[in-house]
Amino acid sequence: EISEDVIKSADILAAVDRRRTSKWAKHFEVYYDGLYAFAQMHIFYLEHITGFHYGTAEQLWQAYCDELYLMDTYYRRFHIAFRKSLKLASTELDDLFKNVADATERIYKNWYLTELNSQWCTLIRDSMETEGCVAALPQQKDFYTREVRLFVKKENRVFVIISDAFRFEVAVELNKKLIQETSGTAEIRAMQSVFPSLTKYGMAALLPHNTITLTDDLQVMCDGQSTDGTESRDKILKSVNCGNCAVAYEDLLAMKQAQRRELVSGAEVVYIYHNKIDAIGDKAMTENQVFDACEQAVDELLNLVKLIVNSVSGTNILITADHGFLYSYQPLEESDM
Repeated sequence: EISEDVIKSADILAAVDRRRTSKWAKHFEVYYDGLYAFAQMHIFYLEHITGFHYGTAEQLWQAYCDELYLMDTYYRRFHIAFRKSLKLASTELDDLFKNVADATERIYKNWYLTELNSQWCTLIRDSMETEGCVAALPQQKDFYTREVRLFVKKENRVFVIISDAFRFEVAVELNKKLIQETSGTAEIRAMQSVFPSLTKYGMAALLPHNTITLTDDLQVMCDGQSTDGTESRDKILKSVNCGNCAVAYEDLLAMKQAQRRELVSGAEVVYIYHNKIDAIGDKAMTENQVFDACEQAVDELLNLVKLIVNSVSGTNILITADHGFLYSYQPLEESDM
């Protein structure tokens, strides 16, 4: 029916829920997961079929944080299931499920991205031209002052995890898992990244600084110091407090417990750099695996939080990103850009 553009979302959800309890469910689980996500996408589409109509960028921003991000989540979940289906080599279902993938593109790429992007660009045009940001929104360049320094003032050590390209809707999923699987509390907020939203600019904006400048060869400097690489960022953190440190996620994992404790001894602020999503999604050869990387990133960050709590007695942990990402299964046309 979906192949023929006959979509009965309620029937799809009911059928999937019914079949999940069947004896054969595990053999077709990826198809059920994909159909379920597609039906949720279609329901979202019907609820917002007239498009997105907000008066200000702040209103659209809040709507995305409250609800509109769900389309990105449903789309991601569909494609996680779809990629798994490609490995099953089911000749009877393969083409049918690829037709469903085509239908998701019509909703996501041709409607959602087009409509949302069009309104966003319209609403931010004036403020971006005059200020380079939407000033009413929390800004990434103020992150250290607004978030990190609050813990320092209270003499509480804070761990800052920066996961490259860890976008908002994936963070919502992590937030829910942190609440479910740890004994702590967790909450989520959003901030606007610097423009252009590239790694080297976002990473610099998250560091302590009075001024950020760009050299003639496009090196990003915080108060005259290079921000390129973990070692440079470690020096910037140490310029605030000699005990502060920056460390790569993989290096932290490789350490023994005594080494980790020695690393953070005397630190007010510890920055941990994690790179799962961008390492995979930012390469043409592997970009179609970006949603798999999102799942892996959530698991790794959840375990990293547990490691910080259990290994070095961390109690205050901030998780953020240098930038997010957009991905569509069918490449964007130049006109879509």
